[in-house]
Amino acid sequence: MREKVAQHPASLIGQRIGTYTILSLLGAGGMGEVYRAHDEKLQRDVAIKILPPKFTADPDRAARFEREARVLATLNHPSIAAIYGYVEFGGVRGLVLELVEGPTLLDRIASSPLPVPEALAIGIQVAEALEAAHEKGIIHRDLKPANIKVAPGGRVKVLDFGLATTFDVDPIRSDRSDAATMTASPTHAGLILGTVAYMSPEQTRGGPVDKRTDIWAFGCVLYEMLTGRTPFFSATASDVMAGILEREPNWDTLPPKTPPRVRQLLGRCLEKDPRKRLRDIGDARLELTDAIGAPASSHRPTRVRPRRLAWKFVAFATAVLILGAAVVWSGIARYFSATTEHRLSDGNRPSPNTEANAYYERALLFGGAGTADPDQAQRMIERALALDSTFAGARAENAFYQVAPILNGRSNDAGLFYKAESEVRQALHDDPRCGRAHSVLALIYLLQGRKELVPGELDLALKENPDDITAHSWLLSYHRFNGDYTRAREEADWLIRRLPTYWPAYLDRGELLREQGDTAGAIREQQRVLEQDPRNGDALASLVRAHIAAAELRKARQALEQADAQQFQNYEVRLVRALLLAREGNRNEAIQEMDSGLQTYAGIQIFGPAAVADVYAVLGDADTALQWLDRAVRMGDDREEYLRRNPLFTNLRSHPRFQQILDAVAYRRQQRAAR
Repeated sequence: MREKVAQHPASLIGQRIGTYTILSLLGAGGMGEVYRAHDEKLQRDVAIKILPPKFTADPDRAARFEREARVLATLNHPSIAAIYGYVEFGGVRGLVLELVEGPTLLDRIASSPLPVPEALAIGIQVAEALEAAHEKGIIHRDLKPANIKVAPGGRVKVLDFGLATTFDVDPIRSDRSDAATMTASPTHAGLILGTVAYMSPEQTRGGPVDKRTDIWAFGCVLYEMLTGRTPFFSATASDVMAGILEREPNWDTLPPKTPPRVRQLLGRCLEKDPRKRLRDIGDARLELTDAIGAPASSHRPTRVRPRRLAWKFVAFATAVLILGAAVVWSGIARYFSATTEHRLSDGNRPSPNTEANAYYERALLFGGAGTADPDQAQRMIERALALDSTFAGARAENAFYQVAPILNGRSNDAGLFYKAESEVRQALHDDPRCGRAHSVLALIYLLQGRKELVPGELDLALKENPDDITAHSWLLSYHRFNGDYTRAREEADWLIRRLPTYWPAYLDRGELLREQGDTAGAIREQQRVLEQDPRNGDALASLVRAHIAAAELRKARQALEQADAQQFQNYEVRLVRALLLAREGNRNEAIQEMDSGLQTYAGIQIFGPAAVADVYAVLGDADTALQWLDRAVRMGDDREEYLRRNPLFTNLRSHPRFQQILDAVAYRRQQRAAR
């Protein structure tokens, strides 16, 4: 078989490599062929990237291939394709990767440029992926549209870190023996890796590269999404390289609706001198985030200054010197005036239209402080917006009700995230200081597993409105999924003191108690919610789960039978019903409950994967349970204490993969504590 494979790589189709059956060839490049394969053990399709056998004797290519495995293994981000493992069988070396369905970004822009809002939304996610890689000391070095997939629902995945090289994050503190290995040139003299159209000037010259090379490529990709062509398009590779080194892009080809700050960002990303180029991809993410919803301009780009506190201080000091103390005092007075202006009952700024404010206040009665009725609340918000379409607080509240069906188990449509985010951007356009908008954006990021973005949004929300109940709720959940139960409990207690009728705080406190082993306390908290609102489906599902954790299956069944027909269609209720069926020994019914719709729901938000792992662990399907547990951790579930003590995971504890997953969580928590 080894000789066959060496002569005919396509003969792999239909062959077995370990537990994987090769189904089809997805693509090929200089660093290897990529195949679609089926994992016979876990019953899922994967992508396998295989190094061509004729290159296995080449130590440089083999080393780059093995480096890709190590690089991908250190990256854990929703916008980076995950690595599942490494296989070596019969002379064939392969990386087992997440199979990302959907077209590449190159496919999307082949016929026409993208609309500006879509291009910016994709750009934000690509920037987030690069930011996560750069924080690990990794540069991609081959970023281009062909290496970016746009999955169903709009989720972006950056692929192919095969050309990634590791740069020294802290050259002063790094061990010099390691640095020599990491910074050694990965190419022979004169050999240029990477696609020419996206190469930075320093890369084109064959010089040393760092993360600013990725920033240049990011600028090229963003420009191409907006215009439909690369910034230095020409007929030959040599002409393209000459353009990269000598010419400016044609800025006039950018669409008229391109926001000014995006034009400025492109200018800074495509600065030929790396010393003047944007230094941090996180700044690009912030600029694009702020630019969504901003008015358009046809001005040529000017240079963007990095968004750093030091720069703001310098700018402020300059203003003092130039404008004088009177102007500075005026600016400070305007800045602090927000603390004394009239606010709505939840601390948000009102509309000038008093009737719109009245509808907004009525909507709050059907939210967390009263009897939950999201449909009625949304109707009130829609009426408020009909009276004042620029009412930013109501717009942000409407954004929440776009994503609420996912939060409370009524929908598995990932597209709701993007509808909600669009409403948030509009709210921030209408009022850049709208705290509620930042609170909702934090929730969106939390649910999507983009957890690293949550604290910044919550800081902005609480700076604007320190008593924002919802911001404190998402902060509670953020601490919970970080495994920081002390801080999560403090938030729950603060919420209850602040607003004793706020039922989500009791529900969340009950979940914290359950995860810490206090099932009696968990049951008590959920019963309190149901006393206030007997039809509360969230509390009903949590109560059933608490009884299961207490091994009170009869009481769990009695509680579940209180659900009505509509609640039995709720995905959260269905998840806990599947778990109860599994605990009761009704295996076939439990598996039937776990249909594709329910699994889709569980897979699109951070609360779901670990709950699915519970079900399959109880069913004795350790491989599937571990697959879902791995997915939970990749979405940012760092509840190490709970995952270690969860009694439903008894059958998993002897598996090496279970310990590997928990070790990854422990390491991530240690890294976060050290920052």
